[in-house]
Amino acid sequence: MLDAVARLRAGGAGAGEGGDGVVRGRVRVGTPESLCATRLPPVIAALRTRHPEVDVDLYAAGTGECVDGLRSGRLDLALLLEDEAELPFPDVVAETVAREELALVCASGHPLAGREHAPTWARLARETFFLLEEGCSYSDALERRLLAVPDARPRLTRFGGVDAARSCVAAGLGLTLLPLTSVEEQVRQGGLARVPAPDFSDVPVRLARHRRRWTSPAAEALVEEMTRQWADGETPGGGSQRTTR
Repeated sequence: MLDAVARLRAGGAGAGEGGDGVVRGRVRVGTPESLCATRLPPVIAALRTRHPEVDVDLYAAGTGECVDGLRSGRLDLALLLEDEAELPFPDVVAETVAREELALVCASGHPLAGREHAPTWARLARETFFLLEEGCSYSDALERRLLAVPDARPRLTRFGGVDAARSCVAAGLGLTLLPLTSVEEQVRQGGLARVPAPDFSDVPVRLARHRRRWTSPAAEALVEEMTRQWADGETPGGGSQRTTR
């Protein structure tokens, strides 16, 4: 039933491939804020060149909001920064399309800036951290590691967006863990400094869809462009990534 309704809606909105072979329509994508600002703009620009009749609406959202959007039909696709373990949502299927390198950063004048060796977890647990809101997989994992240190008393503040966390850290108020693509320009300019991390793994970028919903030709065109853009292992800032197809 969901598949049939989606096809009817897409047909009514012109979201498909007509007799002229032109792919057209609107694709609604839920994605973490960091991907909105870094990975997706080049993808959308290339898509506009290949398929000028396809429009993409981006909605910055965490995993929970994205899954709700897929279930309700508000979203056609979602990008999740989640571990590759099976998602706890049986009606959502996901595949890894890229990997995001994480960076632990502080202000350039912070005592941890410029260290050659990674600080211990006991040392980090004495610091102030500005993390993204609950539901962000890598922020949640960092919090668990910090709180697992005996007698740990880290000061943890959660924000809904990358900019707020990054700005607090740049002001010298503490540390944050973010995708490298969202801080590398500030690191390059000297406003932020990377801190050698104990053992943070790259976080997978997972393309998610509803298991029972039809994927329109416009959405498939966007998926193909993501795969094409990210398959060469280059990040928007020129760094490398590992991509799983």
